Amino acid sequence: KHPELAPTGSVRDVFRVNSYGKFTLESSVYGWVNLPHTEAYYANGISGFGSKRYFEALHTAMNKLRDDFKVTFSSFDADNDGRVDMVTMIHSGYAAEIFGNDQYGTPVKDRI
Repeated sequence: KHPELAPTGSVRDVFRVNSYGKFTLESSVYGWVNLPHTEAYYANGISGFGSKRYFEALHTAMNKLRDDFKVTFSSFDADNDGRVDMVTMIHSGYAAEIFGNDQYGTPVKDRI
């Protein structure tokens, strides 16, 4: 187990631990959203944010939040520019880049 990489507490705990206590996240949490494609489809052979399909997954999830949970995103636009200021997307399982290579092919152990 890697409690720092995958804490068993809250998302807030993840940010607190990874910022050494300097950042406290305040967020709104909604239910799980099931996406129409597999993890392999969205990863498209690339770990991390390198795949354009990651953004497809994010947009699909946000549309489902709007439609299924009736989320009004304007409340997440503090600077009133018409865009959500920050999104944290959490998926099941470990992120691929934790144990493999990043989107540039660099092994994780060479980045730490």
